[in-house]
Amino acid sequence: MNKKINSNLDKLTSQIMEVIKDEDKIQWNNYINALKKLTTEEVKKELKNLANYMVNLLETN
Repeated sequence: MNKKINSNLDKLTSQIMEVIKDEDKIQWNNYINALKKLTTEEVKKELKNLANYMVNLLETN
């Protein structure tokens, strides 16, 4: 996968880790590691889905 995307995923992970509960950190790491195995286009699609999920989560809380 593109090194820039990989780097951005690492930055996102460190930001997410600051705010999520300890029990969710392993799940988040597994998700990011799975993303890193996908192609660039697959990652873009998955990140768009994640962004939509996060927006919906924020709107409901």
